[in-house]
Amino acid sequence: MIDPIALIELTNLWAAGRLEALAAHPNLGMKPEWIGELARNKAWRVRESLAENPALSANTEATSRISKDRSKNVRAALAKNPALGNFPEIIETLSADQNPYTRYYLAANPAITNLPEALEKLSTDEDPEVCEALATNPSLANHPDIITKLSEDQDHYVRFALARNPTIANHPEILEKLAQDQDIYVREVIAENPAIANFPEILKKLSADKSHYVRILLALNSALATFPQIIELLANDENPYVRRNVARNPAIPTHTASPQAWQTQPATQKAPSI
Repeated sequence: MIDPIALIELTNLWAAGRLEALAAHPNLGMKPEWIGELARNKAWRVRESLAENPALSANTEATSRISKDRSKNVRAALAKNPALGNFPEIIETLSADQNPYTRYYLAANPAITNLPEALEKLSTDEDPEVCEALATNPSLANHPDIITKLSEDQDHYVRFALARNPTIANHPEILEKLAQDQDIYVREVIAENPAIANFPEILKKLSADKSHYVRILLALNSALATFPQIIELLANDENPYVRRNVARNPAIPTHTASPQAWQTQPATQKAPSI
């Protein structure tokens, strides 16, 4: 059913020549012929606004035109479009775009979830920032092979981004691998992840991590609640900031840990360096 108010809004924008606003209007799909006109507009900012608009998908020809636009900004904007999932051929084209920003935004777009070929291409992109963007994509949940590849990427920023992706909670082997990563920042992210509550072996390894920064973050994780032995271990950690965080962790009852966790430094004593 046509929304008469939305139609009036579109008509007014068209009549007033406010083409950027028109190109970004969520109800633009009601006027597919206007989409075609906007896709041919000389002003790249108009085409950029159109490229990001999910309503663009109402005009297949215009979508194809935008994917080959001479402006890299327009193609990059299209790569963000959540409606791209309806255009597998265009996703394939954009995944090989010469502009790295286009590939970057495409890699982060959940719309590419059903296109393993594009995911595979992006996971081996020459630009590590593209791989980093892909590592954040929630659509990886159904692609364990891509997750595994990213977890072994040489660039620690890629592995760091993957460690922050909530979907890895369903992949214990990846959690365990990242919990032993050579990069401290990757291990820190895993130490903060509540999902490790289901994997006591990972908790145990992190509680003995050589870096006190990892143990400090682990001590605040709600995942500790049902693991009194690990709580006790951290409550007696050599680092006072680890012990302090055990005491501060709202998921840990105060009677669970050793009293040492609540011991404070004397007022005259210099705070230990971390």
